[in-house]
Amino acid sequence: MIKKYAHQNHLFKNPWLWQGWRGFVWSFFLLPHLIFAQAEDEYETVKREILCQTIRFMIDENADSVQISRQVDCRTLESIEQTIPPDFSEAVFVFKMFKNKAYKSYGEGKIETRLNKLLKDLNTELNKVNRDRDWQENVNTLHVQLTETKTEILTKLKQGTYQKAETQTNLTANNKDTKPTNSTNFMSILITVLLFLLLAGGIAYLYWQNQQLQKQIGELEDQFQEKYSRLDNRIDTMTPIQDYKSLLLKFNFLNDQVNALIQEVMILKTRNEHKMSVKELVAKRTEYLEGYTYNPNLQIYYAKIRRDKGFFDPLEFKTEPSRDSIYKIEINLNNADQASFSVVTRNEFHQIALSNAPLMLAPACDYANEPYNDSRIVTLDNGLLEKRDMGWVIVKKAKIAFE
Repeated sequence: MIKKYAHQNHLFKNPWLWQGWRGFVWSFFLLPHLIFAQAEDEYETVKREILCQTIRFMIDENADSVQISRQVDCRTLESIEQTIPPDFSEAVFVFKMFKNKAYKSYGEGKIETRLNKLLKDLNTELNKVNRDRDWQENVNTLHVQLTETKTEILTKLKQGTYQKAETQTNLTANNKDTKPTNSTNFMSILITVLLFLLLAGGIAYLYWQNQQLQKQIGELEDQFQEKYSRLDNRIDTMTPIQDYKSLLLKFNFLNDQVNALIQEVMILKTRNEHKMSVKELVAKRTEYLEGYTYNPNLQIYYAKIRRDKGFFDPLEFKTEPSRDSIYKIEINLNNADQASFSVVTRNEFHQIALSNAPLMLAPACDYANEPYNDSRIVTLDNGLLEKRDMGWVIVKKAKIAFE
């Protein structure tokens, strides 16, 4: 498919451009394998150095001369195994135990995590060899040295300055010199080039995508401005926007009142009771509410404070108080973006609030006196609210006293 597209596009008629494009595409498939291969090389390199130092440590602790441990050839895992003196069985046992440990279940790319697990298991196994206090202290010192060695080698591998010859110290004269390999450096350079090509392609694609998005945003903005201007002109010919919002709030308030009355009338029709007058109906409906004189420009709700957010959520507004909804919110419809609030005056709704004052009262109120075995709450000064996107935010806390 790519080749077909390349022949149709005049940019790929040039064979050099086509070869470059094909190589760029193949880099997407080869990059993950190259990264995993480099990660495995790094893990094996550090593991070899850690095991070499561990084996030399075990030989030095049990040998009469340090020259015996220097006979261990650290160039490869196989050379280490072949050059361990057979008299040191514990060192042979530890090496065989950790020779093939890979810890791939921790993730092939998580080199440092796998090496930390190797160091932890190695330290645990060394502690089992001897329970002597001096041995335990030497093992702890070795663990610190191995951790520093791990960090140092990983840093050199990432910088491309590590050479395998660095680990071949104090070899015997019969060992042949080995040439430092540059596979790590070559792999690092190859990955750097591939990452640069990927980054360049991604930047070009993001730039093109950004240009397309800006073009679409400009077209949408022009369409929105045109539609908004038409709608704005129609609204201005009908009524001012501010008056329209005020009338809408009044209408919603009256509509709630009418719906509540209709529901109560429907309930009364299903019962064998005498027909109630309008005054009795209103009195029955408001017997559990706060004392209230009807004002068409005033809308009253009851709500609880959102203590985790510090504001009142309009979705939780109620038309009657409850044990949780103890705050009375009064909205002046002539200024619908501000409101005042206070604590309800009915004592039966104060008990839970007094028992949980830090959660229900402190976020919205200032105390004139500290609560102590009180039975009711008195509002000395109403608080102020301001309507924002999140809800009704407290601008000024209410001042209350406890009696």
